[in-house]
Amino acid sequence: ISLSQLVQKNDIIEFDDGNTTTIIDGSRPIRHVYYILNKPSGYLCSRRHVIQLKGGGKALDPRPTVYDYLPTNDRPYANSIGRLDVDTTGILFFTSDGLLCDRLANPMYKVAKTYRCTLRSKEPLSEDAIHQLQVVGVKLPHAKGAVVRGKVWNVDSNINNNNNEDTIDDTTTSSTTNDDSTDNNDKNTNKKNNNNDQKNNDNNGALVDLQIYGGYTHQVKLMMSLIKRPLRLLHRRTFANLSSDLLCEGECRPMNRKEIHHLYDLASSER
Repeated sequence: ISLSQLVQKNDIIEFDDGNTTTIIDGSRPIRHVYYILNKPSGYLCSRRHVIQLKGGGKALDPRPTVYDYLPTNDRPYANSIGRLDVDTTGILFFTSDGLLCDRLANPMYKVAKTYRCTLRSKEPLSEDAIHQLQVVGVKLPHAKGAVVRGKVWNVDSNINNNNNEDTIDDTTTSSTTNDDSTDNNDKNTNKKNNNNDQKNNDNNGALVDLQIYGGYTHQVKLMMSLIKRPLRLLHRRTFANLSSDLLCEGECRPMNRKEIHHLYDLASSER
């Protein structure tokens, strides 16, 4: 972009130092950061906080958080778009753009999230159970009785089934670079797709994919529990059509230009 060139809504402007700024809804440009993580199990989706000790007193929660994966300079500004339970794995976004964060998490914008569910039993979902989840819906007691539904299908444990959803397969090198390395370089040593392969080949439970737009607390776990099919493992495979297959488990990187544009396209209009 030249110095005198006019910018339009949703334009993403890149600077020589690798930072970006975005014009959205006519607001003034603000520099923002964007990251994508394939979250491993055992990490909190919150900043480290103080916990109450059983014997009295307080201490910092010793468990690691997903923010440990971000470069030190960006940690104070980036927030996760939604959360995953500490034992749930999968794709997670971070940004300093609060409006983008709110819109991607708002069901009004119909940004899909697909979860790979490993059930505690080997039997696949029955037609009645699928009908209950997709058509009738289930009532969440903790969400003021909200009735939620989702697209659901059984998955063959011997194959990687991607036939029911469209994903963006963009492994282009990120257009944003960070000289400030994270404190967690040793975490990016797992083989790509290892986490997903475990989910796809787990013989201890049937595999089900569930796609939802909402984001109530523990929504997927509760939906499956309410139809008497509790989970053994939960992995978020896709969010906004971006797949966890793009990263190794525990890998975090800046989003590239195509991914950032895609998120702003989703956030710019109600559907």
